[in-house]
Amino acid sequence: MGKKPTYNELEQKVKELKEFEAKDEENVVALEHLCDLSLDMLCIADMNAHFKHINKAFEKTLGYTKEELFKESFLQLIHPNDIASTLIEVEKLSRGEPTIYFENRYRCKDNSYKWLAWTSMPDLEHGLMYAVARDITENKLTEQALRESEKRYRLLFNEMVSGFALHEIICDKNGKPYDYRFLDLNPAFERLTGFRRIDILGKTVREVLPKIETHWIDTYGEVALSGRPAHFENYSKELDRYYKVFAFRPQKGQFAVTFTDITARMRSEEALKKVHDELEQRIEKRTRELSILNEQLKQNLKERKQAEETLRESEERFRMIFKHSSDGIIVADPETKKFLYANPAICKMLGYTEEELTQMGVTDIHPKNQLEHVTAEFEAQARGEKLLAMNIPFLKKNGKIIYMDTNSSIVRMGKKRRLMGVFRDITDRKLAEEALKKAHEELERRVKKRTRELEIMTNGLKEINTAMTVLLKKREEDKKELEDTILTNVKELVDPYLEKIKKTKLDDQQETLFSIIESNLDEIISPFTRKMSLKYLNLTPTEIRIANLIRHGSSSKKIAELMNVSPRTIDTHRKNIRRKIGLQGQRGNLRSHLLSLH
Repeated sequence: MGKKPTYNELEQKVKELKEFEAKDEENVVALEHLCDLSLDMLCIADMNAHFKHINKAFEKTLGYTKEELFKESFLQLIHPNDIASTLIEVEKLSRGEPTIYFENRYRCKDNSYKWLAWTSMPDLEHGLMYAVARDITENKLTEQALRESEKRYRLLFNEMVSGFALHEIICDKNGKPYDYRFLDLNPAFERLTGFRRIDILGKTVREVLPKIETHWIDTYGEVALSGRPAHFENYSKELDRYYKVFAFRPQKGQFAVTFTDITARMRSEEALKKVHDELEQRIEKRTRELSILNEQLKQNLKERKQAEETLRESEERFRMIFKHSSDGIIVADPETKKFLYANPAICKMLGYTEEELTQMGVTDIHPKNQLEHVTAEFEAQARGEKLLAMNIPFLKKNGKIIYMDTNSSIVRMGKKRRLMGVFRDITDRKLAEEALKKAHEELERRVKKRTRELEIMTNGLKEINTAMTVLLKKREEDKKELEDTILTNVKELVDPYLEKIKKTKLDDQQETLFSIIESNLDEIISPFTRKMSLKYLNLTPTEIRIANLIRHGSSSKKIAELMNVSPRTIDTHRKNIRRKIGLQGQRGNLRSHLLSLH
């Protein structure tokens, strides 16, 4: 558990906070920064239990943002079991009584609870409470773990049955007890020592424990001789156990001992000592951290003084830049739109003196017909929505209009917001852009004119191309019609007679001449045969329909279903088609061959 702040330390911290509050806004920012560097949780709340300020450690510990914590009463974050005690402390604070040390549980953003230790100081004059808190959850958990560990140990210890053993005293020749023979023992003895009853009954202690410590035997001997009972605790190296022993002599010649295994307690005490040592180390570490934090606070105060000196130097540089800048600079009130400061460059650009400009506002230096646009740009920059406004028209004192680019941003001057604008004259550039735009428009007009002329020429060429396409298509159709006519005439007017001639009796010379005629005729019509349609291959209408279905990839089964015939009938037609197109007895694919005919 961390070191509790004393009342004087708390009072000193509150005093320092009040001194910081009395300073200007920059000091407040520095104070908030210092508070955020604190490893402790710092907060300010009013008497109605609402936070007014919290530091970074407070946000980090509970997981909430400042905005989330400011929305509701801090009583809503307290564990239900701790609300009553917390209200008592708040009541004391409202009466002006400080809280030296107080613990309660706060709900984190992940709905878990953390224990916090509070030290608080009231400020009745301002109706506020100043408080410093530390996260003691880990310490609480450690304490709880220790209590639970001790509880388990006590429960185990209270429920255990002590071990009991009855011995026969064995003395040496001088009558001094030397050893002790086991006569009887209880089940707890077995459980506590690990020895089985059947193995050790009738044996002596030295036989069971050859390495038994001498002081055990001596202590037993004192009890056996004097007859006075004795309580003692001891450690057995041989068994590596701690025991609490009660030894007595029930009757002459016998020695009894009851004992309890206290190893768990001794181990717990060792563990407690280890935890205690660790806590001491953590407290020492925390003390060193607080010392380092104190040094850091001193260093921050030193750095703050250096920052103030740097700020003064920065203000001097700003004045030099403001006065000698070639760009115009105006500082305006974003609320009233009135000018507060103007540098020599803007005065020269607009033709006014500095005194004249500081008596004017936004609406006085722009053309009337552009005021709506200019005002909208000004308000957007004042809201921080944009930095640069381009091509803004300005009205000079002599009535001439010039154009400027305005780069503006919000700055802090003391405690007030100001809008500082930097202006650059772009009138010459704008005139050049307008001339360029005019030339561009003229070029666009000439290009459009030339484009229309080219479109007219293109349309004429398209009409000529269309006519040529129609003529070529007609020529192809005529050519195909001629080929079909020649092929049809040969098939219908020549082939039948050739077949009749082949059936007549011809001599050898006639057969030779007939073969030559048939060969030459095939050579003549062969170019037409490759492009021949199915209808010119002497196919029946049914065969043509089946051939078309085959060409489109239909199987014999599918074709049979479509034509409502058996697959065997389709197979017969397929053989006839192969014969008529010259594939009979060949391995060629019928569908591929049919596709080549179209």
